[in-house]
Amino acid sequence: TGTNYSLATTTGTGSTIFGGLVGNTRALLSLLTSGDTSVAASVTTNGLSGQSYGGNLTLAGSDITLASGNGPVGVVGNVSSNAIGTAGIIKLLGAGSYAYSINGGLTYSTPSTVSTAITVAGGSLSYSGSSYSWTPNTSNTTTYLVVGGGGAGSIGCSCYNGGGGGGGGGFSTGTINLTNANALTVIVGDGGINQGGGQLSSLVNISLGLNVIAQGGSAGNTETANATGGSGGTSAGGTTNTQGATGGKGGWNSTGLPGNNGSTSSIVGTSTYYSGGGGGGAGYLGNFPSSTGGLGGLGGGGRGANPCCASVAIAGSPGVANTGGGGGGSYSSAGGGNGGTGVVILSYTGASGSALTINSGAGAATIGGNVSNVSTLTINSSSTGSRITGAIGNAANLVNNGAGILTLLGNNTFSGGTNINAGTVALSG
Repeated sequence: TGTNYSLATTTGTGSTIFGGLVGNTRALLSLLTSGDTSVAASVTTNGLSGQSYGGNLTLAGSDITLASGNGPVGVVGNVSSNAIGTAGIIKLLGAGSYAYSINGGLTYSTPSTVSTAITVAGGSLSYSGSSYSWTPNTSNTTTYLVVGGGGAGSIGCSCYNGGGGGGGGGFSTGTINLTNANALTVIVGDGGINQGGGQLSSLVNISLGLNVIAQGGSAGNTETANATGGSGGTSAGGTTNTQGATGGKGGWNSTGLPGNNGSTSSIVGTSTYYSGGGGGGAGYLGNFPSSTGGLGGLGGGGRGANPCCASVAIAGSPGVANTGGGGGGSYSSAGGGNGGTGVVILSYTGASGSALTINSGAGAATIGGNVSNVSTLTINSSSTGSRITGAIGNAANLVNNGAGILTLLGNNTFSGGTNINAGTVALSG
């Protein structure tokens, strides 16, 4: 309980600047500014006089609501934003694990596990079953990398020779434009185990026609002379689709061959290899260490096993986690190294600008000038007198939720979407 007060400012050629919430603890009865105004957060009034901004209105925050009960909200001049767009990199690591950076990849958070939806680095992230769901908070341009799980290295011949290295997972990259209505479904493939192939990774949004698949790498071949390495996984649906690297051949009375190098991406902030082939395991040459396992290929490939003595089987090294690298082949009958898990990485830059929502109930929402650098403009009004006289520009999205009539009078050039969820949007002029 208590009194609701009105606030009026008279600044002449100066500006009124609100650095935080206005009317949050107790709504103002009304707000009147005589000249240009800057707001960094939402403004709430509940009287019939509403809110009147006598000059240009600058949005200095990222998500601002002008709520006036049933009073009008009017801006005499232009509406623009000086907010900087959001940017981030998020690594989806499998089994609900993730890490993120908000400084261009200079540092990353400690990996955490998610289940129910949480807000992370500019979006909503959840995990259920075997898949993630990621939805950005604002429109953005997202670059993606999808890498399948690496294949496992193979068992070598029990006659003390080497198994083939596993193949690297498929590798796919591309770019897509998203809004806060676009949820991405992500699966991160496991690496192969027990001489098995890796699992696929995927990035999907059916409504956008996005269906990126990076298959897992094949396991290395086993128990044959000169056991060949596994083939790399294939990929499809991205802008660039590359097969994972082939694993190295196992040694037959000879040194194991190295796995092939994978592919590079700079999506995490530095140039990094992925999808390397596992090295082949060494074969017995009669003395040690004259025979060695092949090195894993750049991109997380595991090294092939080095024998220590004739009768002791040695396992190959696993592929590196979240690279899609193949596992190394073994020496003799020990197990090949498991393949490295795949990864899906999203790097995004949101459009500069604030989201502005005007909730004016039965009151009219009016803007006398242009609207620029606003990511989403939402009008909730049942008035038939709502109007925007100037042009709406840039990559804005326009949403009309009220039952009234919103009239657009300017030569609009905005490139975002227009959603009419209720009421009417009329074009005039």
